[in-house]
Amino acid sequence: MIQALVSDVYHRHWGEPSRRAHFQTGDVHMEILKWDSTVTDEGVDLYATLGSCNYPASTMHANHRAEYIMGLLPGRDEVAPTLASVGVYTMRNREDLDHGHTLPVEGDLWPGAKMNYLLITRPTPPLIPALQHENGLHVEFMQVTPIFASEKAFKGEFGVESLLDKWMASGTPFWSPNRSPNP
Repeated sequence: MIQALVSDVYHRHWGEPSRRAHFQTGDVHMEILKWDSTVTDEGVDLYATLGSCNYPASTMHANHRAEYIMGLLPGRDEVAPTLASVGVYTMRNREDLDHGHTLPVEGDLWPGAKMNYLLITRPTPPLIPALQHENGLHVEFMQVTPIFASEKAFKGEFGVESLLDKWMASGTPFWSPNRSPNP
């Protein structure tokens, strides 16, 4: 029910995805949708979970749900399995996943990737406004950004807002899989 509404929201914002990848472990299903940079206003290839909303994003608030979106230019389709694992993180680990959390990457995001963490943020302004359902469920669309160990350390010392401010002030292309670490 809520997954169909999320799918409709994606289609209203970005149209039909150019690719779909399906992941299943036992009875857990996750889909990763991709839109090419040429069809969105974001200027990057977008990868989004579809199915994360079936699981609470918070161990404290069962009505809070999330879907996760990663933007990269150039696109790297190899991120799909990792993004799928983000989509089921709270359900599998019984830990909240919210603004400012970092997750280690298991394996390589793509061949030669030097980024080994994922930063979860609530983008401002939102890529997609939160979805409110009449039954009380609400879905936030969170951003997932690959980061370097040095950026994770900076965030740990100074906070996520300081890292985001530093990126904005320096013009860091955080969407680029080929970027250098900052800091």
